[in-house]
Amino acid sequence: MVNYWWASQNANYQTVIRLGTLWTCPREDGSVDISRGMIRYLNPGDIVFHHFKSYLRAASRVTESWTPWVRPEGYPKVYMQEGDDGWLVTVEPIRTDFKLHYKRVAELIR
Repeated sequence: MVNYWWASQNANYQTVIRLGTLWTCPREDGSVDISRGMIRYLNPGDIVFHHFKSYLRAASRVTESWTPWVRPEGYPKVYMQEGDDGWLVTVEPIRTDFKLHYKRVAELIR
């Protein structure tokens, strides 16, 4: 079964697409909220929709499930106290030429 995922990447979209990776880590207090912890549910064949600056920009296919990984270059800290230990998933971009505003995406999903 294929699952579909939405990834918001305002700080690292170009890195994600260039490297074919998704990476995240626990919050600065060590907790793992739902949005960050979901990376561990992505499986090969799943489809990821990449959101960047109010627009759906790309779609990719997961090629490898998560593995423990140190923060890759190009993944800036969202909060200064964040650690550098996290999880990495590899993806293969399918399309990188979308520019569909999130409000239009919401209309289409309905």
